[in-house]
Amino acid sequence: MAFEEFKHKKSRGVLEPRVSISNAGFFILNSGCMKQQFKGFDYVVLFWDKQSRKIGIKPVRRGFKHGYKLNKNYGIGAFCGRSFFIHYRLQGLNPNGKKTKSYRTEWNSKEGLLEFSVR
Repeated sequence: MAFEEFKHKKSRGVLEPRVSISNAGFFILNSGCMKQQFKGFDYVVLFWDKQSRKIGIKPVRRGFKHGYKLNKNYGIGAFCGRSFFIHYRLQGLNPNGKKTKSYRTEWNSKEGLLEFSVR
C-alpha cells in the first residue's frame, strides 16, 4: 500500500457554536462557543429543562457551588458531565454509545446561557 501525502492546511474550526456530547459523558464546546459566549470564563453551570428537553450551559466565574471547571485546549472547551446525565437519566443521548453526537446551540440572552435541544 502506498502512502498519499495530505497537502491541505488544517481547518480553522467551525465558528457556528455547537456542543458535542461524547459517549463517555463529556461536553465539548467548539471554538465558536468559546469565542462567542465563553471567552474569559473558567467555569460553567448546567441546567435541565425537562418539559422542552433542553440542556443549558451557563458561563460563570469561580466560586459557584455547582460549577464545572472548563478545561480549555486548542481553542475548545470541555468538562465531564457524567453525574448530570446520571441524575437526570439522560444516558441515552448517544443511542449507539459508540460516537460523539453534536448539537446546534442558541444563546438565551434572558437566562444568560447556551441552550440546545436533545429531542
